[in-house]
Amino acid sequence: MRLLLICAVAILSSCTVADRVLDPDNIIHDYEWFHQAHESIEARQGQIAQHASFLAEETDASEKTRLRIELSGMQQSCRLLVAEYNANANQVTTSIFKGATLPEQINLNVCE
Repeated sequence: MRLLLICAVAILSSCTVADRVLDPDNIIHDYEWFHQAHESIEARQGQIAQHASFLAEETDASEKTRLRIELSGMQQSCRLLVAEYNANANQVTTSIFKGATLPEQINLNVCE
């Protein structure tokens, strides 16, 4: 009898999880989150590239130092965005709503 009760609780719990995961609002939220996160990463990559070109052209030593510090901060924030994207992409309950046009994972090297 106790085993039957445990099995019933497990089945009901899994139904509750499935209901939450497959809720239409959740599906839309997860889909939009992945697309927004991907766009944020691409925008940050553009900022990094532009800042790196400013750094390469700069001749003043103190300005180069300032630009290096800013570039380092941009690269770190990019890595955080990529890590969050990859973490959500690894979760079964969110990755299924990513869509076919986005990458499965993003390499951290895109932030260099």
